[in-house]
Amino acid sequence: MRPAIVRSAQIWVDGKPQTNWHHVLEALGDAKPGSYSEATINPDVLSPGEQVRIIKFSAKNDYQRFRTAAVGRVAINLCFCSSLDECWIYGDKHLVGYKAITSQVNPIRQCPRLPLADVFGD
Repeated sequence: MRPAIVRSAQIWVDGKPQTNWHHVLEALGDAKPGSYSEATINPDVLSPGEQVRIIKFSAKNDYQRFRTAAVGRVAINLCFCSSLDECWIYGDKHLVGYKAITSQVNPIRQCPRLPLADVFGD
């Protein structure tokens, strides 16, 4: 196994691209937490088996509000490559909630060049 180099990330709320967590939370409306922390995913390098919690809420009720507002509304695409330039795209149309058969990893020749307005920068 080799490290995964994240080349691009996209997160949508209701089909509209978001550029950072502030915009995601704003688009979700009443899901705004009192306090949260975030991990950088774009760009980043992940070791084999490494898991990254991309957003973490300080209070459990803030997480519950976010989860309730996000179910069925938040989607993600991550394009990542190995150090040998083998690339894949991970897509999940249900980032929060039910997971059976909703996420897919597919090989691609290279990561697409995305308009800046569509790139998640956090």
